[in-house]
Amino acid sequence: MDALFAFSALRLQKRRREEEGGEREEERGGRREEERREEEEERGGERERRREEGGEEEERGGERRRRREREERGEERRREEEERGEREGERREEEEGGGDI
Repeated sequence: MDALFAFSALRLQKRRREEEGGEREEERGGRREEERREEEEERGGERERRREEGGEEEERGGERRRRREREERGEERRREEEERGEREGERREEEEGGGDI
């Protein structure tokens, strides 16, 4: 009878340890899940920050591009004005020179 009681007590202890171990495992799993979520949130925040920084870079890049385009248009205008001036000068020379003949 004592042996049966001892055996039952050992089985009960083993079952309790397994249950506690399972609970501990669940707690660890829960903590791991929570840590994983926190890491994902941090990474998500980091991604958002990178996107925002990328947007700022794009804005700066866009400003540079617009400035370059304005400069190019300004150069084109100057060339056009020079060409007009040359044509007008040639026309005047022809008009003035043609009157002498």
